[in-house]
Amino acid sequence: MPDPKNDAALAEIRAVLEKHDLAGVVFVGSQTHAAFIYRFDPSWSCARLEETPDGMVIRLKALGADFPDAMAHEKCVTDTIGIFNGFLNMGQRLSFDLMNLLKMLSRQFVITDDSRLEGPPSGKN
Repeated sequence: MPDPKNDAALAEIRAVLEKHDLAGVVFVGSQTHAAFIYRFDPSWSCARLEETPDGMVIRLKALGADFPDAMAHEKCVTDTIGIFNGFLNMGQRLSFDLMNLLKMLSRQFVITDDSRLEGPPSGKN
């Protein structure tokens, strides 16, 4: 059963991302559970999260006909790719830092894989 504190926090964070027209990948953790959300659909992005029977997928709506001109099309695609590149770089950095931290802690403590993850990202974009 999900932790209601995580759900409440993610709802507030999602509202902030929407208010400021930002994309986001956000992780939260309580004593017993971890949860996360993705938001890839600020007004300037052509990415959307879509729920399918197989889980969440990322779709891009980037046909040239969907934009007023070629420059607007290129800008939207470039900005959207920038979201993914930025999040990938931050994710790699986070992964590296956490792996080093756990490696250091494992010298003093027994570490078990207790991710506490609650499942796929909650909600839609």
